[in-house]
Amino acid sequence: EEGKKKEILSGPTTLLRTGGLGTRRPQIVKFHSRSALPTVGKNIFSLCSREVPYQFLCSICLDVFMDPVSTPCGHNFCKTCITQHWDISPLCQCPVCKRQYKTRPELHLSAQQEHNAPLEMFCKTDHTCVCVVCFALDHKTHPVVPLKEEYEVKKAGFETAEEKIQPMIQERKIKIQQMKHSVELNKKAADREMAEGVQVFTALIESAKTDLNSLIKAIEEKQRTAEKRAEGFIKGLEKEISELMKLSPGVERQQSDHNFSSMNISPPANEGTKVSVHPQAGVSDRLPSYDGMLVRQRQLRKSKVKTYKSYTSTSLCLLSEDQFLCSICLDVFMNPVSTPCGHNFCKKCITHATKLKALKSCLVCLASYCATHLEPHQTVSGLKRHQLIDPVMNLERRICLMHNKPLEMFCKTNQSCVCVICSLSNHKTHDVVPLKEEYEVKMAGLVKKEAELQAMIVKRLDKIREIKDAVQLSKDEADRELEGGVQFFADLMESVERGLKEFMEEITEKQRRAEKQAEDLIKELEQEIFELTKRSSEVEELSRSEDHLHVIQNFSSVKDDPPTKDWTNTRVRPPPYEGMVVRAVSQVEKMLNDQMKILFEGELKRVQGYRCYVTLDPDMVHPRPLQHNRNDCRCVLSKQGFSSGRFYFELDVDKWSTWTLGVTREHNVKGEIKLSPNNGYWTLCLCSTGYVVSTEPRVSLSLRSKPEKVGVYVHYDKGLICFYNVSTAALICSSDCSFTEKLYPFFSPCANDGLSIHSSSCVIQ
Repeated sequence: EEGKKKEILSGPTTLLRTGGLGTRRPQIVKFHSRSALPTVGKNIFSLCSREVPYQFLCSICLDVFMDPVSTPCGHNFCKTCITQHWDISPLCQCPVCKRQYKTRPELHLSAQQEHNAPLEMFCKTDHTCVCVVCFALDHKTHPVVPLKEEYEVKKAGFETAEEKIQPMIQERKIKIQQMKHSVELNKKAADREMAEGVQVFTALIESAKTDLNSLIKAIEEKQRTAEKRAEGFIKGLEKEISELMKLSPGVERQQSDHNFSSMNISPPANEGTKVSVHPQAGVSDRLPSYDGMLVRQRQLRKSKVKTYKSYTSTSLCLLSEDQFLCSICLDVFMNPVSTPCGHNFCKKCITHATKLKALKSCLVCLASYCATHLEPHQTVSGLKRHQLIDPVMNLERRICLMHNKPLEMFCKTNQSCVCVICSLSNHKTHDVVPLKEEYEVKMAGLVKKEAELQAMIVKRLDKIREIKDAVQLSKDEADRELEGGVQFFADLMESVERGLKEFMEEITEKQRRAEKQAEDLIKELEQEIFELTKRSSEVEELSRSEDHLHVIQNFSSVKDDPPTKDWTNTRVRPPPYEGMVVRAVSQVEKMLNDQMKILFEGELKRVQGYRCYVTLDPDMVHPRPLQHNRNDCRCVLSKQGFSSGRFYFELDVDKWSTWTLGVTREHNVKGEIKLSPNNGYWTLCLCSTGYVVSTEPRVSLSLRSKPEKVGVYVHYDKGLICFYNVSTAALICSSDCSFTEKLYPFFSPCANDGLSIHSSSCVIQ
């Protein structure tokens, strides 16, 4: 051995050398002196034979490794060589197998740096790769095998690891699908529950809107009905007032007229105090004309004449110069004509004259005269005896049709006006008095009647004001009721909408938490799948590598499974959605009950303002038994009765097992009792079968709590009766009625033993 060593050191030095990149054919590299060897080569040369195997040479510099490193594909290079190669190469790939890397891979030490010798052996005791020197020094007592032998053992373990990893990956993929499916089912369940909840809450909102509209329409309809009814009453009263006011002026007119056409107070005929003469009445073309007459002109005031009946006037032989002048144009007559009263005018003037107001009517001439034409009746002695009255129409009615004489007498027997001739002929045996005397008698009655008429007018005016005030009060009450109803339903709809929002938020939050849980689990599973896939790739890569050292050194990093979780009992549990709609609606119902309680408390407090103390009358105990569920029982009425307005009373009923209370009509105090509105009974009963309202038909009620004290409120004018549970401030029931007679509070203990009323304890609050 020593001789061979000397021969190697003295002779030319040879080393194996690869034939370049990618070739594994060894070449002999000769060195003629030791000084030409690299440091590593010198050391190896001092320990090994003169020929160096190719696996100890770098395939880039073709020299013995200097700081040898291994790539992930298993090939060895000098650290400086491979680093410089990747710095100048456009691709990051292995110079030997041409495997490409997206990023520059991590380089591993591939040689034992303590002795600067290649790792050729594997110590099974320490599970590490060692060089020959380490084997000789530290591991000589350990079982050591060549690197290739251990490489074959490790490579067989890769197949086992790969067979174990793939089922784990598939198991986790299946678990992810299950979780996604569970999330989808959870989403569908949440959508179904939300759709059901939205439908229920939407129905509640629509119902509230419908009830609000119905309330508004009912209040407006009641108000319209009340106003229309009041309007009808007012029109009737105004018509009566108008008729009475027509009668009142008629009475005044009769005071200046002795001829009473009707002594009863009835609507007068269409008479007026202003009577005018029609300009064309009584003017005839056949009247004689006076041509060729010249008279002295005289200034006269303008006047107008009116007449109602044509007749031949008495001729007046008055010689005056004014006779030849037309009193209208104040000129000599042109085509003069005469009127039935005997006055002359120009035909054209009288035809186109304007109506003039009459001043007096003559009962003898049966004509009405203006101031100008009345002058003859005031100056001529023959005309002064004529009877003049205030101007009236239909003068012929004041003349006796039989004798053509004025009606100057009054027959009390026949209650008619007659002329003097009639009083001496047909009525000579009758009680006849002068018209003026009867006038005085009638006037006394007319004055009294006038006072009565004025009182009736005032009474009706007061009634109109009362009705208008009642209508205004009703309108104010309707507005308050409408405002309260709108506010209540607005609060109700707001609460329902808030409940819907909270319900949707709760479902959304539950679904979000479930999805977040599933998302976190899926991410964890995907991370494990990623780690397992990565491990599988590493195992596969190592299994394909032919670098024994690299495989053995990295086997420990892939032999164990990556840290994973046991997913056998892990699943996404969907949150329970069942009953969420019921709970949400229950919350709204609770809120509604609270609001209703506040509303009823306010309403009860308001109606209690009409509280009256009712005394039960011991004498009004019904003499005959009330047939109630085939049992005989007694009943009693109150002393007080009500025929208008509102009243409220309360009655303690907690000591009675059965009872009937309410109101009844006045005429129901005798005879057999049958509880129904048609028979005049509006009652609430507690019988063996429960609570019953005496409507048509009878209605059974289901109450949440047994009332200890019942309040009864009656609005007589509106026809409304309400029963309240005073203990809980709850409305038991209400009913629209029609009251026309006096009402009496009514009570009966029904089937309880006896009914005794004592004067000292018969007051109902």
